[in-house]
Amino acid sequence: MKLNWKNKKLIGKGGNGKVYRIEDAEGKTYAVKVLTRAKNNKAYQRFKDEVKILKQLGDSPGVIKVFKYNLPDNISEKNRPYYVMPLAKTLEEYLWSKTYTQFYSIVLKLAETLVQLHELDITHRDIKPDNILIVDSLPVFSDFGLAHFPKKKKVSNLKERIGAVWTIAPEMKRISSTAQFKKADVYSFAKTLWILITKEKLGFEGQYVLKSSISIDNFVDLKINNHYGSFGEWRYESLVLLESLFIDATDNDPNNRPDAYDFASRLTTWYNTSSVFAKRNNYEWEHCLTRIFPVSIPESSSWTNLKEVNNILKLISKEYDQLNYAFLPEHGGIDITDIKLAQEENCLIINDYYIVRPKKLTFESLGNLDFSYFYLELAELKAIKENQENNVRETLYIEKNDEYSEMDTILNKRVQRYLRGSVIITRKTSILNKIRGDFDGHLGVHHNKSPDQYKSMIKRLLRVFKNTGN
Repeated sequence: MKLNWKNKKLIGKGGNGKVYRIEDAEGKTYAVKVLTRAKNNKAYQRFKDEVKILKQLGDSPGVIKVFKYNLPDNISEKNRPYYVMPLAKTLEEYLWSKTYTQFYSIVLKLAETLVQLHELDITHRDIKPDNILIVDSLPVFSDFGLAHFPKKKKVSNLKERIGAVWTIAPEMKRISSTAQFKKADVYSFAKTLWILITKEKLGFEGQYVLKSSISIDNFVDLKINNHYGSFGEWRYESLVLLESLFIDATDNDPNNRPDAYDFASRLTTWYNTSSVFAKRNNYEWEHCLTRIFPVSIPESSSWTNLKEVNNILKLISKEYDQLNYAFLPEHGGIDITDIKLAQEENCLIINDYYIVRPKKLTFESLGNLDFSYFYLELAELKAIKENQENNVRETLYIEKNDEYSEMDTILNKRVQRYLRGSVIITRKTSILNKIRGDFDGHLGVHHNKSPDQYKSMIKRLLRVFKNTGN
C-alpha cells in the first residue's frame, strides 16, 4: 500500500496524535493515525500496544482494522509512527438520522463485541462515544491505546488515572493498576450508553439514580397510558429493566456490577420485551411493588391514611404504562390512569370521573404475584340526591365553583360518586383479570365481601390452579 501523503487532510486530533484522510496510489480512501508525541516513551509504547492488539484481533467484528503500520526505531519528522485504518464515520454523525431500531441494533452489537473482547482477556479501558466509529454501517471500537491484554508490558503508573472524564469507573481514578478492568469497562460502557440515549455529552457523576435529574425518562419520550403517538417517533414503552441495568452497572463497587455477558444479556432482554405488553406488564408490576416495599414484598399490608393511599394508587396508575386493571363496585372494570385528591373532603377522584372515599387500602400478595391485588375498601358517603339509599353510586355534575349539582349542562362535569363498596386493583395481565365465571371481578364478585372473605375466595382459586397444574 503506497500512500499519497501530499494530499492528506486533517480530520481529527487528540493529545497524542492526529488522524488524516488519505488516499493510496489507486485512489482508495483511508484514515491514518499519526503519533505526534513520538518522543514521549509512554505515548509511543501505548501506540505500539494499540497496533499490536489490533493486528492480533485482525478481522474480528466490532474492532477497527489495521491495514498498514509504521513503528520505526529511529523516529524523525519524515519517519513518524502511524497506522492505516478504514475511513469511518463518527458515531454521532451516523446516529443522527437513525431510527430507534437502528440505534439499538448498533448498541447491541457493541455490547456483544465487548463480551468477545473480555473472553479474550482484552479490556479497552477507554470506552466513550468518541472511541466508537462506524465502518460499512457497523459499529467498531477504536483507540486501543489504553487497552490491556495478556503479556502486555507495564506502562501505567501505580495510581495513574486511566479512562475518559465522563465515563471512567471510580476505581480507575484511584487504583487503576490493580482495578478489575473488565468491570471498569462495563461501567464505562453503561455511561457511554446513557450519553448516547440522552444526548447529554457531559454524562453524570456516580451511580445512576431513579427518579432524579439524570433519570432517562427526563430525556426520552416514555409512553405511559397513551395509545397514540406521532409517526416515526422514538417512543420507549418501558424503562424498568434498562434503568435497573444502569443502576447495577454504575455501582461504585465493581463486585456488584454485571460482567459484560450479563450486561449484554440483560440489555437484550430489555430490548426484546419492553415493547411486548404481555411480557413487560409482569415485571413492571413486580418493580412497582418493590418500590412500595423496598426490602421485601410482604404477604399483606394495609394503609388508612388518605395521603398514603393516594400516593400508592398514583404510583400504580401514573408511572407505568397500562399497569393495572380495577374491578369497580357492583360490576365493570377500568384501567386507572389518573388519581388525585377530590374537592370533597377525604375523597379521591379516579380518572377524573369516579369519586370515592377510601376507608382502607390492603395489599395481598398470596405468595404469587399472578394473584396479587389491592383491595380498596370504601367508606360510606351520604347520598346527595334523594332516594339513593339502596344504590351503590349516584350520578352528579360538578359546577365551576366545585359544588355538586344534578343539572346536566355543557359547563358541568359529570361524575359517578360511590356511596359504598370496594374496588379490586390488580396487574392488567393478572389471572384475576383473565378468569371468568364464579371468580370474575367484572361481575362484582368482590362486592359485599369483606377483605378477608375476598382473600379466602382468591386463595381457593389459587389452590384450584395449583391442583390443575396451571
